[in-house]
Amino acid sequence: MLVVSVISPLALGAFAAAYVASRKVHKHQVANTFYYLERKGYVQFDRKKGNITISLTRMGDLRLQRYRMNVYTVPTQKKWDGKWRMVFFDIPAEKKVKRDALRSHLKRLRFHKFQKSVWVHPYPCEREIVFIKDYLKIPDRELQIITTDNLGEQAFLKKIFKLAQ
Repeated sequence: MLVVSVISPLALGAFAAAYVASRKVHKHQVANTFYYLERKGYVQFDRKKGNITISLTRMGDLRLQRYRMNVYTVPTQKKWDGKWRMVFFDIPAEKKVKRDALRSHLKRLRFHKFQKSVWVHPYPCEREIVFIKDYLKIPDRELQIITTDNLGEQAFLKKIFKLAQ
């Protein structure tokens, strides 16, 4: 319940009602969860004319973004489209923490290191890279995404990603 409430703040009320109905959970358990989130500073209640609106706070939004970063994946497709997605980055040495974080996320997303600051993936991943780029606050001049259908000799990449030869 806690994770879902942080993931989808718009569906919070509907989820709570459905959860209570389907799981025979007591209403006070749902209320306790919301009050816990409020005490932690993740949500805030706005009470007007008998209606209660629950919204994410800045801290809740940061928690949500951090959670999304850790669960993001690049979906595989049944049939590869024959295109490679290349991420090029040139992040200055004084931003080593961002550079290391980016590399860590690329590894987690199962990118393959093509060269020192060039990583490749066979499936569409632009949305995920843009999310990571925005989260880490990496400017456009320091990170680029290119889609290409030719990387020269690519048999070794096809083997790494288990693509049809």
